[in-house]
Amino acid sequence: KHFCRMKNIITKTDAEDAKAIRLYGELFRPENYVPKSIEIEHLDQEIKLLNDLEEEKRRYAVKLKALRFNPYLNPDTEKHYERRLKQLEKEIKEVELRLPKLQDEEFKKVKYLIQSVSGIGEKTSLQLMTATSGFKNFDSAKSLVKYFGLAPRIY
Repeated sequence: KHFCRMKNIITKTDAEDAKAIRLYGELFRPENYVPKSIEIEHLDQEIKLLNDLEEEKRRYAVKLKALRFNPYLNPDTEKHYERRLKQLEKEIKEVELRLPKLQDEEFKKVKYLIQSVSGIGEKTSLQLMTATSGFKNFDSAKSLVKYFGLAPRIY
């Protein structure tokens, strides 16, 4: 957007956008995009599954707690919620057991370094690793901070 302003390109069509992108690429030669590795992608999918299961478990626990305040509690409904919660706990444990198997040695080293920061545990470190492809796409801390949108600026 700012490149087009600088070049005084005010037309907004697909053809003009394509020309502007080509011109930008010719002038600045940005690095090629490197997609996530298969291992990181699989780990990312497992973490998202784990988050979904934990969210569903919290939702069912709240529903069961609210249900138990009902003066006319149906025991069958209560048993259904309890069974569903047990099933979700079992699925969460299965996913948690699969997570370490998806991590190679280099990944474990970086994860260990991340966890050495106070307040960052297993889950947060895994999410940081998958979101950043193991920090391989960042040359500096500044670029990482910008990627996550943590560098405030006046605009």
